[in-house]
Amino acid sequence: MIISWLVFSDLHFQFSNAESQNARERLVSYVAEESMKNGPIDFILTTGDCFHQYKQNTDIKKTIDYIHSLVSAAGCGKSNVYITPGNHDLERTELRLSTLRHYTGIDYESGKKTKPVRELENDAYPILVNTQYFRGFFELYNNIVGKKYDFIHKTFEMDNYRIVNINTCTLSGGYYNGKKEEKKELHLDEGNLSVYNKKLIEDIKEIPDDDKLNIAFMHHGVEYFRESEQAKFQQFVEDRHIDLIFTGHSHKIGIYTYDNANRNIQELTCGAPIVNSYSEPSFFWCYFDTETKNIVCKLCSYIANSGEWQIANTSNVRKFKNGVYEFVPERFNKKENTSKPVVEPKENLYENAISEHFNKFGIVDALPMREFIALRNKLIQQAEGNLILAGQSLENAFDIRKDSESIVDSIKKNKKIKNIDIFLTDPVMYDSSTETYDGDTPISRIDSTMHTILYDIAFSLTETQSINIYFIPLVQLDHMVFVNDILLLRHTLLWTNNNHYKATPLVCKKMDDLLLNESIVKSSMYNVYKEYINKLKEESMVIDIQENGYDRQKETVAKIKHSQWRQRLYRLRASNRLKGQIVLHKLYRTQLISDLHSSWDSRFRTFSSEISWADELETTSFIQGRKTKICSHDDLYKPENLLNDDTQKIILPYVRNTEILLNKLVKKYDKEAFAKIYPSLDIGIPNNILRFAGGFATGMLVVWKCGTPIVPVDTTVNVCSSSYYQFDASALNGKSIKEFFNEDKINKIINEGSKNEGLAFSFNTGNHFLLLCRGKRNNMYYLVLHSSAKQFKDSYLGLYPKPQNWYSGFIKTYKQEDSERYIRYLKDDEAKQFIAIAKMLNRENEDIHNWFAKKFCKGIHFTQKRTYHHYGMPTDYSIAIGTYVIDKDDVVPIFSREDYPIWLFKPDENMWSIELEGKRKYIVPHGWGQSIKDNYIKGLKSGMELSSCGFEIKNNDLLLKTREGEIIDKFSPDYENRFPEKMVEVRQLWDIGSENENILKYNKYISGTIEEVLEPIALFSKNNDKVKYYDNKDKCSFFP
Repeated sequence: MIISWLVFSDLHFQFSNAESQNARERLVSYVAEESMKNGPIDFILTTGDCFHQYKQNTDIKKTIDYIHSLVSAAGCGKSNVYITPGNHDLERTELRLSTLRHYTGIDYESGKKTKPVRELENDAYPILVNTQYFRGFFELYNNIVGKKYDFIHKTFEMDNYRIVNINTCTLSGGYYNGKKEEKKELHLDEGNLSVYNKKLIEDIKEIPDDDKLNIAFMHHGVEYFRESEQAKFQQFVEDRHIDLIFTGHSHKIGIYTYDNANRNIQELTCGAPIVNSYSEPSFFWCYFDTETKNIVCKLCSYIANSGEWQIANTSNVRKFKNGVYEFVPERFNKKENTSKPVVEPKENLYENAISEHFNKFGIVDALPMREFIALRNKLIQQAEGNLILAGQSLENAFDIRKDSESIVDSIKKNKKIKNIDIFLTDPVMYDSSTETYDGDTPISRIDSTMHTILYDIAFSLTETQSINIYFIPLVQLDHMVFVNDILLLRHTLLWTNNNHYKATPLVCKKMDDLLLNESIVKSSMYNVYKEYINKLKEESMVIDIQENGYDRQKETVAKIKHSQWRQRLYRLRASNRLKGQIVLHKLYRTQLISDLHSSWDSRFRTFSSEISWADELETTSFIQGRKTKICSHDDLYKPENLLNDDTQKIILPYVRNTEILLNKLVKKYDKEAFAKIYPSLDIGIPNNILRFAGGFATGMLVVWKCGTPIVPVDTTVNVCSSSYYQFDASALNGKSIKEFFNEDKINKIINEGSKNEGLAFSFNTGNHFLLLCRGKRNNMYYLVLHSSAKQFKDSYLGLYPKPQNWYSGFIKTYKQEDSERYIRYLKDDEAKQFIAIAKMLNRENEDIHNWFAKKFCKGIHFTQKRTYHHYGMPTDYSIAIGTYVIDKDDVVPIFSREDYPIWLFKPDENMWSIELEGKRKYIVPHGWGQSIKDNYIKGLKSGMELSSCGFEIKNNDLLLKTREGEIIDKFSPDYENRFPEKMVEVRQLWDIGSENENILKYNKYISGTIEEVLEPIALFSKNNDKVKYYDNKDKCSFFP
């Protein structure tokens, strides 16, 4: 393998005369022409003095642009450019002189050394090398290399070579500051620079004596160092197995062999590409053969007479014979000769068939990168109609610098192009930080392209032109250019900063020859890649462009960039300066993976970690009941199959509309997605206005299937659980009920859990409670707990959509086209985090119940204990709101009202069910829900029946209206607002004193058995200051 590199030094860009200006311009052309012939350069070394007498007001940008043009001309990636500072790259100030004096011992006003030198300790470097002096160099380095300059010395490890960057300018910048004019040109750095010290040894660790070429480069040659350090530095270089060193500074060409080392180590000094009385305008073009270890250094010089660059025919340095110095580093010569035997080349069996073979599959040619870029520009200049461009960032193609790689001018000038589809890697793929950062990163490269499009190309679009930008969740996105029937293609296996995994560019053509086999046509490169691009387009969704972004307290870099691009596009559209169209699209990674999975089996279309290739069905198929009237999903929306009260008659149509809207939302992100809402038997009006305005009632299961993680937040998710613990009456050991169950005992345990264990309890809030019961049939005791995860309800870290909570800034809103109905939701990472918290709360609330029951019934053996959740997320893609989602063997407590018995209900196979995660699930009410009071409606309007009303959203308010459109009442869906008590009530489904336990009379919906009836003995809830004990013998069949 041949490794090639260039060495430049002392550009002194601010130094200007006519000849130097021409030399710089011709240098770019020369490098471009030669690299076109010989192939792109592997790396570039710049040994300092990019600026000339740098000051704070120096025009940095022009220097950066020029170096960019050199790098681009060489075909070298910016990550393979290495720069070290020179003495002109720092600002020389009197303040710096006072610092230097401490270490050099020089009196800069007299120009003489008056004090002994001091060693450079590590704490000196932040004082001497910082933005106060090196601001311009730091900015240039960041811009060119794409990374922060955050080192003094550093070794860069590559596959076949190492680059050792040595900063010799720590003590540089000293100048005569006295009054004598004849001393103004006095150079006070020479012999006073300190490089060999503790810092060098720490930064440049041991380098192996292996087959890699080890190159060091620095601004000053060793002759500028302190005399006491020169020999030690040479020996250090030998010990680190350095093979050659490049320097600059003197503006003269030179080769110096280190005489204090055992090996012949060469220090090559590069001239400066400026023309004056003392500079030798030149640079090095070098090659290294990794097999033979031979190094060739070509001395390229500027010939003033012709105004051209060429290989130097003559040189004062004799080792450059005809401008070429060729040698094998002595370190390799000393190694054992391991040359491989010559192998006779085998006959190429495909020599005659190769052209025909490749053309048959549409591969026309393979090109060097430089020719590939030239062809790309030419094709874009001639393009008509639709143009497709794809690549990870396309940064070089969309660079605003006018060099050979940029396609910006070609796009702006070609008005025959009507639409450009641009595919970029979504920066979210590289988003692992919440802090902004500088330097050359994938995100910064993509941002550079977007900046060019939105701040430059946008203004050149005519009314008939458009640009569609697609953000694709792939880091191995191949570089593609589709122009008419031609595809330019460069495979990318991995996107790294050194371009190691990019293949040779290919030129392919469209295959539609009717004489060819159909399989050959379909599998041709052009056709496959075109189909691939179309697939990415089809799966992508349009990004909404809004006036204001989301109010997010903490944001990641990629999402900040996405927001900035959307805001820029919004302002462009609003300004009327954008004549054409620019549309942003996004393909979600989860959507792409889901789509790939479903191509194998439609069951696997989900983002959920719960579903794997070996799992059961993910779909929510409907299983009709054998004896119930629920034979289809639609039957759940017929009031007569449920409780059939007026509340359900107006809520069910409202919820059905929510289902339709939710379906449209998930299909926005996944065309194969769906959503279903399953009303429970007791579906009713919630207390929470925000929940209902957002489309969701109490008593329902919401299920969706989507390749992109989504969670509707107005479902007001929080885990709420019902537990019961069964034990024998003898376990009381003679204690009375009041001794066993009392508020002092309860509060003591609650306080212990809160203070000592950090637990939160909600037994005395809302409709929650602690209840001691006795089984009517088995005479067993039951401790019943009903509570939610209090700490995650109204807190910042909770799941309720509280203003300014952790996800409030990420809430998106999907609105119905023909009304003001809406669904608010989270997606992507925030949805995943939401789901993870919800799943964690299921277990946490169960643990809290178990902890309390164990403490309360200390020493008592439970013959049975069960916990069931009726609020929360049963799966990653379903939300239960006031309903159980259970298996056929589960026995759940169904509550009615305070003072009333609790049913322990078990479903049977005669009841309708759904299939969720491959398991048959039954939807069973946990209570009887709330209804709207009849007298409330009649109080608002005499003679009005609730069943003749309906709900709708208008101007962000929830309206209760008649069928004729008359507004009866209006509610504001603020977070704190609740429906008034005068409006709602808990349903009463049996009479006091009745022995009627026949929940099964609602057999159109439900089927199962009553396993037990739990009659209340003692109650602790928010409605009672103290424990309430029951002694109504007419109500209960026993009294303790």
